Amino acid sequence: KILCTSSLATTKGFPLQTRVTHFLADSRDMNALTVVCLAALLQSSVAFSTPALLAVGSGRRASAVTPLRMATECDPNNMQGQLTAIDKGMDGEIIRDYITPENVQWRFGKPDYTRVNKLYFEGRTKKFDADSLEAVVTKLVKNWEVESHHMPDIKQWKTMDVDKFKAFSNGAGPVSAQTMADVGPYNMLLGEMPSCPFSAAKETFESANNKFTGIFTKGFAWEVLEVYSGPPNVSFSWRHFGPASGQFDGVKGNGEMIEMWGHTMARVNADLQIEELEVHYDREAFAQALTQGKKPTGVRAFFRRLINK
Repeated sequence: KILCTSSLATTKGFPLQTRVTHFLADSRDMNALTVVCLAALLQSSVAFSTPALLAVGSGRRASAVTPLRMATECDPNNMQGQLTAIDKGMDGEIIRDYITPENVQWRFGKPDYTRVNKLYFEGRTKKFDADSLEAVVTKLVKNWEVESHHMPDIKQWKTMDVDKFKAFSNGAGPVSAQTMADVGPYNMLLGEMPSCPFSAAKETFESANNKFTGIFTKGFAWEVLEVYSGPPNVSFSWRHFGPASGQFDGVKGNGEMIEMWGHTMARVNADLQIEELEVHYDREAFAQALTQGKKPTGVRAFFRRLINK
């Protein structure tokens, strides 16, 4: 109990899931009884299963409690660190210019974008001038990802007008800023995928991200392909990509590149804060790529299929 109290004291004031994950990251040398004491101290039902807690207590690393590392790695020992030059780009090209708040509180620790940046620069299909609209949209989306994935307190968000923000995915929604912070961007964007073992209704923020960390062990990079209109209604197509180097819900990946294409309409204000997001992509094709190794269709094929329905 003393060990638990000492560990939790270092993250006092942080969200529950952040405190639990920070504790678990450093609890390999503690026995199962110590870990169980943690739950009693928190006086709350956390989103980690008993087997997962016991696995950590016995010295084994359990995937269900791995800190969020979706396309990045997080340092649970650095809960308030600043993003570095390496996080922002490579070889002088800036793709993420996020200015970290001085009092930032990371969800699972400071994110490290080294790995996903490497994947992005090696695998992208487009390169834009630094002063182009495409470069602006690239930074906007990647900065949005910093906040929506890694900062639990929406009062610290700057890329969105949190009072007005609402998001739609393939017509479903709206989802508020607070709801997205609670359930996570992947649950918000993916929803229900009948052809693969994923249901947003059954996933937590952590469990959903752990599933995608599990399959994309080398990262899941994002690039803008084309911007069709500028502010205030920014319309653009995009591509997500990463090798299926791990496993998804027990299904082992074949190591091939999984790619998904989509379209987004982002309504922004005069300060380029996002007020509304409308995201469209082929959810079914992406689900089949995750579990069956089938190639997802491109955005043009997706919309052709919609038109023909």
